[in-house]
Amino acid sequence: MVSRNNKEYFFKYYSPKSIKVVLENCSRKWSSPLEFNDPFDNQFDLHLDEDKEEIARQLSETLLKYVTNDDPVTNLLSPRMAEYIEYLRKVVKESGKQFSEEDLMRLREGSREGVRNADIMAPELNRSLHSKLADTSIFCMSESKDNLLMWAHYAENHTGAVIKFLNILEVDSPLDVAQAQEVKYSDTMPTLKNEDMFGFDNSISRIISHITLTKGMDWAYEKEWRIVSSMRDKNKKSEIIPFAPEEVGAVYLGCKMEPILRQEIIGITVSAYPKAEIYQAYKHEKEFSLKFEKVR
Repeated sequence: MVSRNNKEYFFKYYSPKSIKVVLENCSRKWSSPLEFNDPFDNQFDLHLDEDKEEIARQLSETLLKYVTNDDPVTNLLSPRMAEYIEYLRKVVKESGKQFSEEDLMRLREGSREGVRNADIMAPELNRSLHSKLADTSIFCMSESKDNLLMWAHYAENHTGAVIKFLNILEVDSPLDVAQAQEVKYSDTMPTLKNEDMFGFDNSISRIISHITLTKGMDWAYEKEWRIVSSMRDKNKKSEIIPFAPEEVGAVYLGCKMEPILRQEIIGITVSAYPKAEIYQAYKHEKEFSLKFEKVR
């Protein structure tokens, strides 16, 4: 289950065409990561780069922990691993003996063999991950409403707008801002860990979450948060999903928005989103920044 954040709102940048469609239809586009403009975003393979001996040691310790206690093994994604642990538990209980040094040596050697097989398993695991990610639907938002690069990239050179989406507990919405998760930025790609390869602790869902929420450091200015879901229609690469009008807390109009579109967006917002505030963006006279003046 995805943990809930305590954020009150997030911002979404829109082009002139998109902002009108979104407000007129009270719906949002959720996209497959295959459509993202960053070719690395959700689209890289994971590799097992850790020291093999260290992985084998960790694996044997993890197996020993499971075998020598009564913790449930139903959370293991690998049925074969769960069966192996249950078998070892049965042997230990029936014999009534502790693990000898010879037993531990066999366990460590078995772990080494598993790690050697992991390199062979990695390509198949990556194919499985990419298949699952192809069925992923993501809605992206930002903590910031005044980033100049995002206004240039996503709001079409400041001619579009930004919507402030509120987290309202009383509203039943597919967006559910409280489910948004923070994107982490890194200079290095995520790598496979030993627990990922051997199916401990719901590893597949953890790996997918790690992939969908990790981007290159060059994108850190976006301060991005994402809501990740499964694609409702597997035959599509994007989805249009309605939202509640109460979720629109404010609309920020770009400093270069065409006057005709400006009046149209103000009219739609006043009519369809009576509680939403409206702001006009202006270039700051003395700083490389924007300032916003309230229109309504």
